[in-house]
Amino acid sequence: MHLEPALDVHLVFGAHPRPRRQLIATLAQREPDQVLPCHDDMGDDEITERATDFVAHRIGRTTAGDTVVIECPDHSHPVHLGAGIAEGIRCALDLDASITSHTVLTETTFHLDLHGEDSTIVRSVIAQIEHAAHIHLVGTAPGEPARSAASAPPELTLALLECLAPAAYLTHRHSTRIGRRARRSRHLASGPGWATILDGEFDVPEIVSTGRPDVSCFRYEQLRPFHPGRLQQVLDDVFDSRAYGWVVRSAGFCRLATRPESTAHWDQAGRSLSFEHLARDAEHDELLAIGQDLAFIGVDLDRRRLSAALDSCTLDDSELIAGPSRWQQYADPFPEWLCP
Repeated sequence: MHLEPALDVHLVFGAHPRPRRQLIATLAQREPDQVLPCHDDMGDDEITERATDFVAHRIGRTTAGDTVVIECPDHSHPVHLGAGIAEGIRCALDLDASITSHTVLTETTFHLDLHGEDSTIVRSVIAQIEHAAHIHLVGTAPGEPARSAASAPPELTLALLECLAPAAYLTHRHSTRIGRRARRSRHLASGPGWATILDGEFDVPEIVSTGRPDVSCFRYEQLRPFHPGRLQQVLDDVFDSRAYGWVVRSAGFCRLATRPESTAHWDQAGRSLSFEHLARDAEHDELLAIGQDLAFIGVDLDRRRLSAALDSCTLDDSELIAGPSRWQQYADPFPEWLCP
């Protein structure tokens, strides 16, 4: 059942206050009483509670199609925060809130953010890109030169955003060519780029040519489980030394030989990689995944060599024949999974 009145809630993310607040003013039609600012020290639960109270105070003036704009902390995850706010407003106020996420990026700092040492920041930036309905790419942040040493050509940035978030509407002050392609792909794909690659919905060229360097994406599939010890050695080359190009994002499903009855979520952003337990085989009628099924997005990726390096981490014939009882004796440097 559709609840009335409907409410449009815009979540705005972005590390730089001035372009972020310029967008907020536009979305709120320059009506300050429609804007809820939230500070970086607020958690998602507190923001949800504040958003619900904020809307409640507007009830007397709220009509169908009313708009609320929330300035979100850098660390918040768009999906988690948006779902919490929508549910909080629905339960407390009997209003149906439509949530739209916006991410504001600057050309001069985007690549610096992705190259950063702080894995929390890198993961936040990636999540806010992947789950944005609208991405707003502006030229510079306040106080920065028009082009900095860390800046990349706009075409490369746009191509990378297209691969990370193929469903997002992309606005950019210079180019409409790549932006149009991203908007067109909105009708062909939904969700983060890595998920659409695995689903076979990714309708952009495997290599998005920008001259040099090139942005590319590909799917890696392998039926054999990984040997954890060998995998750890290769990962240092993949993500730290960038021996196979710059892997900006990789994600999907994987299996470690030492944990033969479980499927894990491979989740990498920048230099940070984690494995999260997803399911035990015995808990499902069908296997969530057999072996490895991973999506890679990056710059100047050497697909052949990277795939070969990952293949070298899987069990060879003699190891495979030895069976799970022997596999569980292999060295496993990765943290234990928190299984429900």
